[in-house]
Amino acid sequence: MSGSSLKSPDELERDIALTRAGIDRRLSVFSDRMSRDAMVDWTIQYLNRRGVGFFSGFGRAVRDNPVPSLMVGAGLAWLISESRRPARASRPLPAPATERVSPHRSAGVP
Repeated sequence: MSGSSLKSPDELERDIALTRAGIDRRLSVFSDRMSRDAMVDWTIQYLNRRGVGFFSGFGRAVRDNPVPSLMVGAGLAWLISESRRPARASRPLPAPATERVSPHRSAGVP
């Protein structure tokens, strides 16, 4: 290794400063792309491009098949309403008729 390939401390510091500046620029661009506002804008643009087709197809399917659509809607409404109800306490089942004791019979009298 010859002496000409070695960099002086000043050159090393300049290289480091340039590298840091490049990293800072890249991080700034990345941060801008990943900000909340940028993500909301991207989502809105995506839905405008792709979501319109989904919703128009969904609306067409509901219009062409109203009865199945109503049944699915009723099922979903029932599912939601049942999931919001508190759980009922289970009651014990009544004893079979062969094990029931008549209130008019006294113990020991058939």
